[in-house]
Amino acid sequence: MQSKNKSIPVLCYHKVSYNDGITPDRFEEHLKYLKDNNYSVISARMLVDFMKNGAEVPEKPVVLTFDDCFLDNWVYAMPMLEKYGWRGVFFCITDFTGKGDPRPQMGSENLPEIKPATESYIEAISGDKTQFLNEAELKEAHRKGHEIYSHTCTHMMTFRNIKSRGAYPKKYHWGMAWIYGGMHDGDILYQKASAYAFDGVKPDGDGFSARTTKERYDFCLDEYKRSRKYLEDLLGVNDLDMFCHPWGDFDDVNTQALRDAGYTAAFTLERFSNCVGEDPMYINRIGVGFKTEVKWLKSKLNIYSNRLTAKLFFKKFTKKGEINRILYITDSTKFSSGGIRQLMYNLRGLSEMGFRPVLICKKDSEIAEMGAKYADVRYADFSSVFRAADDVKKVISEFNPNIIHTYHNKAHKAAVIAKIKSGTKAKLFVNRGVLAKPGNLLYYINPFVNGFTVNSKECAKVLASRFINKKKINLIHNGIDTSVFNPKAGAGKTRVVYIGNEAPVKGCDLFYKAISQVNDVEFQPVVIGLAEAWEKDGIISTGKLRDVQNELFEGDIFVLSSRSESFPNVLLEAMACGMAAVCFNVGAVSEIIEDGVNGYIVPQEDTKALASKIEYLLKNPEIRSEMGKKNRQDVTRRFSYHSKCINLLKLYSGETFRSF
Repeated sequence: MQSKNKSIPVLCYHKVSYNDGITPDRFEEHLKYLKDNNYSVISARMLVDFMKNGAEVPEKPVVLTFDDCFLDNWVYAMPMLEKYGWRGVFFCITDFTGKGDPRPQMGSENLPEIKPATESYIEAISGDKTQFLNEAELKEAHRKGHEIYSHTCTHMMTFRNIKSRGAYPKKYHWGMAWIYGGMHDGDILYQKASAYAFDGVKPDGDGFSARTTKERYDFCLDEYKRSRKYLEDLLGVNDLDMFCHPWGDFDDVNTQALRDAGYTAAFTLERFSNCVGEDPMYINRIGVGFKTEVKWLKSKLNIYSNRLTAKLFFKKFTKKGEINRILYITDSTKFSSGGIRQLMYNLRGLSEMGFRPVLICKKDSEIAEMGAKYADVRYADFSSVFRAADDVKKVISEFNPNIIHTYHNKAHKAAVIAKIKSGTKAKLFVNRGVLAKPGNLLYYINPFVNGFTVNSKECAKVLASRFINKKKINLIHNGIDTSVFNPKAGAGKTRVVYIGNEAPVKGCDLFYKAISQVNDVEFQPVVIGLAEAWEKDGIISTGKLRDVQNELFEGDIFVLSSRSESFPNVLLEAMACGMAAVCFNVGAVSEIIEDGVNGYIVPQEDTKALASKIEYLLKNPEIRSEMGKKNRQDVTRRFSYHSKCINLLKLYSGETFRSF
């Protein structure tokens, strides 16, 4: 009768060599300790039978496992196990298995060269598999009674997010060879992760691409089936239904793929009990370090041989830092607002990189219709912040986001309340793209907000003036789709363009005042965005336009006469059309325009200076043209929505964009 408190410890080794891994001498000390203290090394089959059926096992059982099937396992580990009359459990990366005859083992002359793990992996990925067991050695190991099971085909790595750790060769991991097709100077090491337990993000041209959970499942199922079939065909058996998770990481998705591939047991790197009645799809193991002494081994065996102490000294794997589930929330219905246009660019950019964000907004709104192109849309009742919070909480429960990013005030309040009520660990970011001072500071100054995104230094200063932690404020400039703006020569008179409504803050009156002071040159003033279309006093008003591209295509000089701005999107659009710019020094203008290089910046509300620069550009078409070309290049390079979305992913991954 087995004791109900009996737990079987499972040790996990990797390399056994003199230049990398646990040394053969230290490994033999471990084996001698086990022998001298009456431990019995049992098979994985016996362990699973014990867990599933309560089968009898020796008084002091232990399982010895070895990940990856390095060559040194053949040279040193197997002969030493056999010396003590024991057999091990070896997990094979099947694509790393080559052809050849069995190589010499310890005690023989001319032992093969044993290389460090990193070098071995990189060589195997490039096609040199000599640092891993070959087919003949696997067959011989199986004949002698060692157990051989799958450790996948490739041991593939991915990036769980895009927080940079540095560039090769200073910073690297061997798994980069899978991602980049080799190791190359300048390749970036981001936060590494198991490609089986994480959907992952990979570099793709000048951006990144995300993998869907379905794509990950299909990848796992394929590798699990292929690796098992390869080993069963090689060894002439049909019962290799045990598996070891690469990197020790797992989740419900790849565990389901294992079940669907016919596996009945899987080994992790969690520490917990392995007792009668527990699920063998989650076999716990104790990772053995390279310098592990017998004293440490004795302690761990004592702890994990007993159900109670094994459960007390547990070590659980948790998925951290993934950014594959992003939730945006807005309560706005004004599609014409700059914030909403930027939100739509976020959704579009992330969608193009393979993400599928979720958008919470008001039902039957134009925003819901537009957002559905790039996101899964859910609805909230923003007539009450608390009703909206309940709706957001439901979506959090369904979607389980990693990231929550809010646009506009009610959305932010609802998200804070929902985060508190749901207990989600998702990071919460709040977008602030206006210069007005925020009210309701309790919603801003609280630990549930992980960060703020602002689009200008002026906007950052406003938040900081309201006692908001500067370390939480991140400056990420707006972006636009530069491909829809194509500069071309204007027809007839040189066109000087203003875009804005009648609100005093937009400074249409200052534009009128400035152009009235331009002398001795012929030009055509154009006003875009006023309530009605008209022509008078030599000025053309186009009225309100949903898309201003066609008018900007014909423009030559763009004038920003606003009394206040945080980040003027229209300035980027004018630049993308190859227009020179003359602007008041407001908001992010000085972060976009370099005075005298790609435009001119004049003091706020100084219409005389504004007129002077307009007149200068009208009289100097070559300078105007050169500035326009620089603007087109600059906005494409610095202010595309694609670049902005990459910065957002970096922010979500843990990088910061300080403005102070």
